[in-house]
Amino acid sequence: HAIADVLAARATLDHRGVTHGTAGEEAQRGMETRERIAGERATDLIAGQVKDAAVLAGGGTAMPEPSLAQRLDAAAATARARLFPQFKDADRPATEWQRAHRTAREGGENPFAAVGHPGEVDTHPVARQVLDKIGAGKTGADLRKTFERDPYGWPQDAIDAALVALVRANKLNATLNGEPASASALDNPSIGKSTFRREEVVVSARDRLALRGLFSKLKIDAPNADELGEPPRLFL
Repeated sequence: HAIADVLAARATLDHRGVTHGTAGEEAQRGMETRERIAGERATDLIAGQVKDAAVLAGGGTAMPEPSLAQRLDAAAATARARLFPQFKDADRPATEWQRAHRTAREGGENPFAAVGHPGEVDTHPVARQVLDKIGAGKTGADLRKTFERDPYGWPQDAIDAALVALVRANKLNATLNGEPASASALDNPSIGKSTFRREEVVVSARDRLALRGLFSKLKIDAPNADELGEPPRLFL
């Protein structure tokens, strides 16, 4: 009825056009007021209907939150959890994953500390899943496709950071254009083109430190803390 009143008042005003004289002007103002009041009433009624609308998640589960915005947020969170149940493993800000990637490339210690994980890289859920999916070897592009789909829904930053950190930790080895690639060479474009395989011989952090000490004594510079790329020079 309120919408009908709005339309009727607008139709009257359009039909009558511009009025002349005091009586005509008063009639026009009265009709404009009627249109405005009816419009406000219609808006309030619609807002009330929307505000009280039920929000149902898949399967018909009603969201019990007090406001419509909260019900919609809860339903969206439920949908995300159902579609990507393992998203929570990589649920950190993009800037943190980017910092972890940069730290791993530059040879910093504990790159995953940037995402709140101070332990060994391969104990983080994202890194564990990456290691499990490598198989006999996969390209970075294939791994990105795997983990960007359900049940993961992980951002590329998380996948790339895990790959570079695992290479840096000597848990994976990488080849790019048929040549071995160090962690420092794995920027975002290179990761997609590289092939990753599990490293069978793992050099511990303690051994890497010892190797770094040996290089220091022999006056060998290991750029970007890439100790594992240097040993062949010892035999030259």
